[in-house]
Amino acid sequence: MLATIDIGNSRLKAAVWRGGDIIDTVAMDYDRAGVNMAHQLMQFAQMPLFTQHAIQRILVACVAGGSVEQVFTEAVAQAAMPAPEFFRTSAACCGIRHAYADPAQHGVDRWAALIGGRKLSDGALCVISVGTAVTVDLLSADNRHLGGRIMPGLNLMKTALQQTAGVQQIDGEPVRFASNTADAVSSGTYYMLLAAIRQAMEDAEKQLDGNMRTFLTGGQAQLVYAALQNQTQFDVAATSVQPHLVMHGLQAVAEQG
Repeated sequence: MLATIDIGNSRLKAAVWRGGDIIDTVAMDYDRAGVNMAHQLMQFAQMPLFTQHAIQRILVACVAGGSVEQVFTEAVAQAAMPAPEFFRTSAACCGIRHAYADPAQHGVDRWAALIGGRKLSDGALCVISVGTAVTVDLLSADNRHLGGRIMPGLNLMKTALQQTAGVQQIDGEPVRFASNTADAVSSGTYYMLLAAIRQAMEDAEKQLDGNMRTFLTGGQAQLVYAALQNQTQFDVAATSVQPHLVMHGLQAVAEQG
């Protein structure tokens, strides 16, 4: 069986495949800069998802850097599993041509998500990942990557206010206009995020001549989708949450050989 793994900046995710279908998934938070990082990766490698299935191949998208890759490789070896293969962003893959002059600058999770998007849908695509950072990537109907955007996610915006503006209370509720600091921060960052994503979608529609599907993925994709549904001129039929886009991309790469 194939195991696909997404090692992010703050979260670890895995899926096990039988043919072209996901049969099991798992996720856990971790601290990539913490003293317990190695122990957390070992815990992840020893989860029942891995021990209960006959894993023959492990394909990984890691944005956390070479040191995390090395520790994870050691954890997998101690768990007596096949050595992980680390997917890299390239000039072309699975028929998709990359827009960057230096593809290595493009996060491998974004690249895998684009490939996963193509696996799930034909035609023009706008792929938006809402996590620690918010990324946007466009894919034309003829499989040309047309570039993208990177923005801070909610938590990054909140902690930036803590660090640069001296705001201490940041965990409140998003309301239209707040009467305390915590709610004001939560409201401001929440509506900034929605406005930036909506603007990106509008610009993508123009870039792709108004005929596209939008896939939302990442830990806060469902939150964004629910909020966008309440906005005018939002095309519900053309937008969906796809929580496993990176996994689908990795599976498509593995299937290609």
